[in-house]
Amino acid sequence: QAWKLTKQLRFQPFAVYANAERVVTVTGIGKTAMAGAVGYVMATLCADPMPVLLNIGIAGHRNQARGSLRLASKVVDVDTGKRFYPQLPFSPPCKTSELVTCAKPNNDYDVERLYDMEASAFYEVAVKFSSAELIHCLKIVSDNQDFSVEMISEAAVDAWCSAGMETIERLICCLQSVRQAIPVAASSQYEEIEQ
Repeated sequence: QAWKLTKQLRFQPFAVYANAERVVTVTGIGKTAMAGAVGYVMATLCADPMPVLLNIGIAGHRNQARGSLRLASKVVDVDTGKRFYPQLPFSPPCKTSELVTCAKPNNDYDVERLYDMEASAFYEVAVKFSSAELIHCLKIVSDNQDFSVEMISEAAVDAWCSAGMETIERLICCLQSVRQAIPVAASSQYEEIEQ
């Protein structure tokens, strides 16, 4: 609604909404759904050689307030042990946290970090289509020690997204600035250094 996107009916496996500047894909829950959605949309819709790719979703945290925003400074897949380090060549518009991706919802909150079910798959596939500086995971805290996963509602997530739009927009502006600074075509100097 905020970006005035329209549903793209030609894309059946995932709900895709777009306008001339942005594409939003509703992937569903879990790593398999996320990996499939990123690969599908990038292969069918993206012509930009280095697009900005942003995973916006919900995550649990031990003690952060529900609705607060955190940008992932590190993404860890608990099942595979893989680690990803998003590059931050800009001042983040919100606090950062380590983000751990689990196959099932995590109710332990044993360490002060974010817990989700998709980010590692997003990052692992996205990095095949863009540069690490342009790939980020922004999470809205949806549950914590006082409010369990079972207490998450669609209405609450919608309200948190709406409340976080200013921060989301600031992050997108930061990423677009970084994107503009990256040369699309290799310069002769770059090619010489590469040799």
